[in-house]
Parts: sequence; C-alpha cells; structure tokens
Amino acid sequence: MTALDLDFVRKAARRNPAPEPTRSLNKMTIMQMARRTVIFTVDAAGIASLMDAAREDIPGLTSNGIVQAVANHNPDTFWAIARKDNFDIASPTGEGFLAVLPLIRAQRSAAIHATARAGHDFNKMIIVFAGANLV
Repeated sequence: MTALDLDFVRKAARRNPAPEPTRSLNKMTIMQMARRTVIFTVDAAGIASLMDAAREDIPGLTSNGIVQAVANHNPDTFWAIARKDNFDIASPTGEGFLAVLPLIRAQRSAAIHATARAGHDFNKMIIVFAGANLV
C-alpha cells in the first residue's frame, strides 16, 4: 500500500512549475513558423478527422457534411496544418486546420444578424471584410 500526501504534491508542483515549451508559437517569428509547418488541402476523410478532433475543444461546431460540401465547392476554404517533422507526403495527416467561409455582403450581414439573434458572443468570432487591412 502506498500513502500519498496531496499537500506535499501540490506544494512541490508550485515550487517546480512545468517548463515552458521550447518552441512556443508566441516566441516564433513568421519565418521560423513557416520553416516548421506545412499547409495543405485534405480529402473528405481528413476533414472529418480534423473536425471530430476539434469538436472536443469547440462545442457547437458544425457538422462534417457542411464543411465537406463547402470544401467540395471551393477546396481553398479548408486547409490542414501539420508540423514539418511529422508530415508524410505519402499519407498527409493534419494536426490542425484553418477554415474560412467567403461571403458576399448580403450573406455576411445575414450571418451577423443570425449570430446576434442566437445569443452568441461576438468576442469569439472573427469577421474579416473583403479588402480589410489586418495590420
């Protein structure tokens, strides 16, 4: 039988915090990030696996079928992202993704109003208008 003093463990954890990652995204320049990542398009199965993994952290994420339909119409709306060290061109697998939904003015306005009516928090949304300067 093993006895474990939780107070001792908690105090030790406070004295020895976990080390920071050696390659934190916050500390990388754009060139360093570009050298370490690969961005590519994936098939329907790749979209499904990435969306299923993201659904654990993002509640209320849309269905795989909707994202796959949009990507089928315009493949540049869904990009998978992987670390270059883990990337295999023979079987490309993403570790994350970037998804965009290009909208015309009327669609953008309808989406904003629908989001407001549903009571969603606009602080969690990023809406970029065509021609907007992001700098």
